[in-house]
Amino acid sequence: MERWVVKLIVLLIIFVVVFVFNLLPIKVSETFTRRGENGRRIISYFMCFGGGVFLGVYTLHMAPAVRVLVDDALVIPYGIVYPLADLLIVSGFFVMIFSEHFVISCYNSRHRRNKDEGSPGDDDQIGRKLSAYEKVVANGRVDPSRTFARLDDQFSREESLDAQTPQELLTSDQEQTNTVLSRHDSAQEHGHDHSDTHLQSTRSLVLLLALSLHHVFEGMSVGLKQSVTSVWNLCAAIIAHEIVIAFSLGMQMVKTYRSTRRIVVAALMCSVMIPLGMVAGMTLTETGIEETNALQIVNGVLQGLATGVFIYVTFFEILQEELGHDKVSFAKLMFVLFGFAVLAALALFPENDYPPRHDSLASITNVTENCTCLRLETVA
Repeated sequence: MERWVVKLIVLLIIFVVVFVFNLLPIKVSETFTRRGENGRRIISYFMCFGGGVFLGVYTLHMAPAVRVLVDDALVIPYGIVYPLADLLIVSGFFVMIFSEHFVISCYNSRHRRNKDEGSPGDDDQIGRKLSAYEKVVANGRVDPSRTFARLDDQFSREESLDAQTPQELLTSDQEQTNTVLSRHDSAQEHGHDHSDTHLQSTRSLVLLLALSLHHVFEGMSVGLKQSVTSVWNLCAAIIAHEIVIAFSLGMQMVKTYRSTRRIVVAALMCSVMIPLGMVAGMTLTETGIEETNALQIVNGVLQGLATGVFIYVTFFEILQEELGHDKVSFAKLMFVLFGFAVLAALALFPENDYPPRHDSLASITNVTENCTCLRLETVA
């Protein structure tokens, strides 16, 4: 069988497997949600498992790959004595922090501007009603013309209450006050919930983009293979990893997006990235174009930044949400550990054929020793 035919078959297999396991959490979530509190607890355990998986993806998969790429493309060829890969990863982390702060600031500014430009809100009406009510109480008497029934008629032009005595009218006004304050508190809670939902959606989208970028270059490694055997071996390793990662990502999407259509779109976006990378790698291989050092540099830099973004979302969105001070439990910690252990076991079957780092470390050591010798000779 021709090499390019095998790659197309592998492309289709990876796409279907990743897409199915991205959507599987929809059914899982629906099944356990029907079980009430126990079902929600199980879903929380799945989220903790996903947090451990993503932690393993960073520490055992993405970060080592970035170090190999950056060392081979920049550090060793140019004799750079600096942890450049780690600098790129931390840069991606800070890019995510400042980008999220900018997005939230713009959102809050727009929300305040729309509120100022709109009609008087509930806060203004509540303040005016409470002021009138305080005047009534402070004077020690009830003035029917200043009651909330009259104020409601002034603000909303609805039919006023028909109270027979001032005491009954005051009692009715007190009930209205409690109702208005309750609505005000609910509106504030709704505003906070909406802001938190917006933040979660932003972080989940960034997580999806970071994984998608990584998947593109992962697919390129398959497309660049020269033998049919290496293509099948790498396909098996990628599927073993992606089954776990895709399921964990799907759980995060189900938690963030209530719409099934959005979840499907996100799953489709994530699933198509590895095939896209494979197509790019196949184009380079089958046309005889060799992978250049510039392409390796771009690969290392982009994956380094994506890894930093991945760290931020893993800790600030997933683990922090499930392991808060009032939510942490021994069972959740064990599921986080279990998720990490699964990725640690899968690391025995690497998704790439990078050479062992002993040679690279030796090269870096030689570069450092040579630089030291040159400095000593210059001083002498």
